[in-house]
Amino acid sequence: MNLRRPLVASLLISLLGAAVAESQLATGRIQTVTGPIAPDSLGFTLPHEHLFVDFLLPDLPTGYRRIGAPTPRFVRWFQELGNISWVPRTAEELAFWDRPALTIDMLPRLRGRWQTKSNYVLDDESDAIEEVVGYLAAGGRSLVDVTPVGIGREPTRLRRVAERTGLQIVMGTAFYRWPYRTEAIRALTAGQMADLMVRELTEGIDGTGIKAGIIGEIPVDAHSVHLDGPLDQVPSDAAVRAAWAPRYERMRSGTPRAEEIYDPEEIKSLTAAAWASRRTGAAITLHAVDPWIGYLDVLEREGADLSRVVVGHGSWLMADTVLARRAFARGVTVQLDWEMQVMATGETAPVELLLDRIAWAVSRGFVRQLTLSLDVCLKVGRKRYGGGGLTQLHERLLPGLRARGVPEADLRIITVDNPRRILTLVAPKPLGG
Repeated sequence: MNLRRPLVASLLISLLGAAVAESQLATGRIQTVTGPIAPDSLGFTLPHEHLFVDFLLPDLPTGYRRIGAPTPRFVRWFQELGNISWVPRTAEELAFWDRPALTIDMLPRLRGRWQTKSNYVLDDESDAIEEVVGYLAAGGRSLVDVTPVGIGREPTRLRRVAERTGLQIVMGTAFYRWPYRTEAIRALTAGQMADLMVRELTEGIDGTGIKAGIIGEIPVDAHSVHLDGPLDQVPSDAAVRAAWAPRYERMRSGTPRAEEIYDPEEIKSLTAAAWASRRTGAAITLHAVDPWIGYLDVLEREGADLSRVVVGHGSWLMADTVLARRAFARGVTVQLDWEMQVMATGETAPVELLLDRIAWAVSRGFVRQLTLSLDVCLKVGRKRYGGGGLTQLHERLLPGLRARGVPEADLRIITVDNPRRILTLVAPKPLGG
């Protein structure tokens, strides 16, 4: 792709591409990695998962996978992500980080917040199939893999898992948080990024013919910071925290613009997602970890239908009923996922409180704006490594909601009807319309 082609030519190509793409859309159907399906066949669905993921992909520029003492760039990259706790500090911690495989005997130290790089890669196909088989046996039928470009998306492996197990897999199209992006991706305009998303939704990915069926997960995360100074100098953790802290103060105290909170790369992603959604009728699912919903203004401004937007990682929203009401009033679907799982290292959030909040939302009439998933994206979340795996909704969370008086009909709406509505492709809306 020539990233410097003239603007007029780019616009003409985009308009032609939009017209061609519309004729290739499975409007009224759900697009899986093995082809379009009828919405009524979707069944029980986990709408935010990762069968394959690799958080260590930026290998060459950072030395992320290297053995031995981390380079300054390695540490700075962690800091830019906001993942200060990932940095090994001592020789003993570094040796633990460098262990090539995660084994059960490592769990006590992981519970003590030590880190090992093997935890951040899910690349074993047999492990993925093992999880899927258990999920299907528990009553699952479909799953949405929202792994974006930049952290190990695997279209052909997803199709192979679907073919071997019978699981219906919908795949996302997106670009992960900006520190994971290559220079070529950062050089794209919002329009060019939208073009790529549309192509993946309509033509397929990298010549495989495998099509995405949803836009996302689109990242919005106020922890991402650009660090100043030479690459061979590592700022203190306190300096990194000071770089992102004012953003959270503004979120709590007023109504800032999204551009004041998020990196321009993330604003570009939101804009591209809105445009691609209009052009294809695909829904948008967000990686939205902040206690705030101002990023919705960008999507709405750029023409996205907020009733087709899923706010993922919604524990902050649901923990605060005032904020939750504001989100529901905007028409979005609020999704609880990562915080709902129990990993081998312990719970990631007060699950009982969140179950109370789901029951509250159902009782207030918001049942058609809720979805539930698990976001199992680390080894310690899988059963093989001591976690709860993909069956936790069936084994633990749905029983908890039943105990709180949530009717079976409403549980079906949350786990079947709402994912079906979100994943069914609707008629595109021209950008000028």
